[in-house]
Amino acid sequence: MCLPDGILYGRVPAGDGPRLADAYVAGLLDPALLRGRSAWPAPAQVAEQELRLRIGLTGIHEIQLIGADVTDAQARVTLATIDGSTHRFDLRAEPAHPPRPTSCRADELEEPEHWRVV
Repeated sequence: MCLPDGILYGRVPAGDGPRLADAYVAGLLDPALLRGRSAWPAPAQVAEQELRLRIGLTGIHEIQLIGADVTDAQARVTLATIDGSTHRFDLRAEPAHPPRPTSCRADELEEPEHWRVV
């Protein structure tokens, strides 16, 4: 996690930690390892990574959350990019398969919601 922006990374190889920290200090992030922002709802986190991968934005502040309408297993997320364009994503929650631990210390397997762009 990179604070104060709440940038979350996942499945980071140990050797990439210093690179990600240096990038964060420089105002950049790695969309391939990005899991989202802790202050944003889960569907918005997925939409941000999708948008970054699609158009190649790596600056921390190049994307702004405009809105996230989340109801049950569906969501519509609107993001704005630094050039003023808006991008709308429709997402659906599905159970993650196969069941997996939801944390490093979890003893039980679970099927947490996994948001996908549709």
